[in-house]
Amino acid sequence: MLRSALSRGRKASASFRNSPGLRTSSSSTEFLQLLSSHLLPVQPPVHGLHKALLQSRKGWAVGQRGRAYSGSKVVSKGGGVKVETAAGVLPRVPSVRTGLRSWYMGMLHKHPLLTKSLTASTIYTTADAASQAISKFHSHSSDGEGSSQWDLHRISRMAAFGFFLSGPSLHFWFNFLSRILPKRDIISTFKKMLMGQILYGPTFTTIFFSLNAFAQGETGVEVFQRLKRDLLPTFKSGLMYWPVCDLITFRYVPVHLQPLVSNSFSFIWTVYLTYMASLKKVSNNPNMASPKKIVGSPNLENT
Repeated sequence: MLRSALSRGRKASASFRNSPGLRTSSSSTEFLQLLSSHLLPVQPPVHGLHKALLQSRKGWAVGQRGRAYSGSKVVSKGGGVKVETAAGVLPRVPSVRTGLRSWYMGMLHKHPLLTKSLTASTIYTTADAASQAISKFHSHSSDGEGSSQWDLHRISRMAAFGFFLSGPSLHFWFNFLSRILPKRDIISTFKKMLMGQILYGPTFTTIFFSLNAFAQGETGVEVFQRLKRDLLPTFKSGLMYWPVCDLITFRYVPVHLQPLVSNSFSFIWTVYLTYMASLKKVSNNPNMASPKKIVGSPNLENT
């Protein structure tokens, strides 16, 4: 339909250029009226033009490069379409990408805590699924007997942790830091990074490991032994990963978007974190050695 409309427009433009009136008149309005009469047999009213633009599948589409309506001007700018008419400027018609970004920003403004919690839950769910896939591939490539079953209980736990723990805690943590250190200069950035490594990171990791162990039915002694075994390697790995991520987040990202950026960085970290949280509990058998090197070990708990 659009191709046929463009074809009629070219024919109309050629006929208008060859007409005698073009040699004596330089009015662009006449050209627009003639062109619109070929493109739009029924001209929409000015007040309905924005609705006509939205109904692209019904023949009123305006591409992002713009098409001219009679008595109006279509301008493409900033990923959307803006229409200027005699009655004023109509609202911009966003592209799909711009519309999705605007929708998310609007949700952050209206429901910040809920939006950040859902975002964290989605990232934790995806990261745990990726962690399980990597472990299955590693198991299959090492012994040829990788399990084909997905641990849906584990995925559900991680989704709940993201929604109830990670999302809300990041929301309040970043708001707290922005209140006590409102600037984004290099000194304030390093102070925020230091507080994150000393306060938030260890506290969150300890709570995460403990709740996950209790959810798997471990006793208090077993939880303590797990923390004794897994916390220090996790802290060391975090010191190699998070400072650079925090530098980018605190230095260059506005506070209302910091949880989103931090959660984006945390995807890779969450793959590792959920893997650590899913390791088998510490055995009470003193002859059984605890795993010293965690990364790359395929031993996962199937619950």
